[in-house]
Parts: sequence; structure tokens; C-alpha cells
Amino acid sequence: MLRGAYTGNRDLKLDKSVIKSLDSIKEMGWMWDPNLETSLEKIKFLSEWCKVNNSANPGRNTVCEGNLRTYSLKAKGEKKSAFDLGGLAIKLRSRYRNTFLASFGRRREKESVKAYMHKGRELSSQEVQACEQIPGWYWDKCGGSARVFEECNRQGIKINNTLRVDFDLIELRGIGNWAKHMKKKQKENNLDPYENMILSELEGWTEYLEYSSR
Repeated sequence: MLRGAYTGNRDLKLDKSVIKSLDSIKEMGWMWDPNLETSLEKIKFLSEWCKVNNSANPGRNTVCEGNLRTYSLKAKGEKKSAFDLGGLAIKLRSRYRNTFLASFGRRREKESVKAYMHKGRELSSQEVQACEQIPGWYWDKCGGSARVFEECNRQGIKINNTLRVDFDLIELRGIGNWAKHMKKKQKENNLDPYENMILSELEGWTEYLEYSSR
């Protein structure tokens, strides 16, 4: 009732003193929009992990203790505020793809991989903004690798199959292997639509295909 009145979904109006009182206990877990606010709180923890580890890709089962604002009765185990950072990152990217890149289709089709098939609600602009404030964040690893490829091109670094750079996020540094893999997929017509779009717009890709085939 209180949340409904706050958002204007009920024929009730909350007094400013009530709103102020409830706002004062946010650190104790109070939320006006639990789904959104819990997600944003989890993204804060994800951001901290990414900064410390110079990566935007926590492994599965990277457990974060969380706090009262990440508490969930559905959580497994005794610590109801704990959650998996790796699973969170996967779900955020999956929801972004479903919300903004639906025309490219799903990256993975295996029903057994639940996180990749995660539908849920659409990703909000607040969640998008929070994620994009994470240093080096990418919504698709192909896009992140393309960023490294472009930087190599800008610096005049010639890419070979074994090239590994010392800049950008840790998981994106093996750019030589990524380029070789993308070249093979393109030759075999196995690129998914999003990858095809990325490569078609990637500066220096045509030149790479030429000199890497000599």
C-alpha cells in the first residue's frame, strides 16, 4: 500500500513526513521499488569487484556477501543477502540483449544454460547507466574485444595470432586469439548477427584479413 501510494498507483497520498521517515531507514533495507533498487545495489558491489580485479567478467560462483538491501528470501543458503556476482553479470548482459538488441537474436540457444536464457524484466535506463559507469564495462565481449582491436590499430600494433596486449581489461588482452577466432568464424559464415555487425564497422578489420592471410 505504501509503495503503491508513493508511485501513484493508489488513490492515496503519503504525507511528506512518512516519506522522510521511510527514506531514513533505507540502509536498514527499506526500498520503494525493490526490484530496481536491489538490482542497483548489486551493481554497486559488481562495480567494486570490477575495479579491484581489472575485469568486467567475474567467474561463476564469485560470492558477494551483500547487505540488507540485497536480502532475498529466495536466496539459497543461510546468508540471504549473499549473491553470485558472476551470475549477476551474465543476467545483466542477457537482459540488455533482450531489451536493446532483440533484433540480433539470442547469443546462445541452449535451454540448459539458464543464465543465458534469462528473460526477466527489461533492463531499465538506471541499470544501464550504473553498469556503463563501471570502468571498461562491455555489454558483449565481442564489442569489448573490438575496442581493444581498434586501440591496437590506433597505436600501429600489428595483430598476429599470439598477440597479447598489456592494456584494457584482463579478459580482453588476448586480442590475437580473438581476431583469429573471428576470422575463422567469418570464413565459415558462423558469425552471429551482432558479431557480423561489429566486424563490418570495425576500423582496420579488412586490412587485418588481408595481411593475416599472406
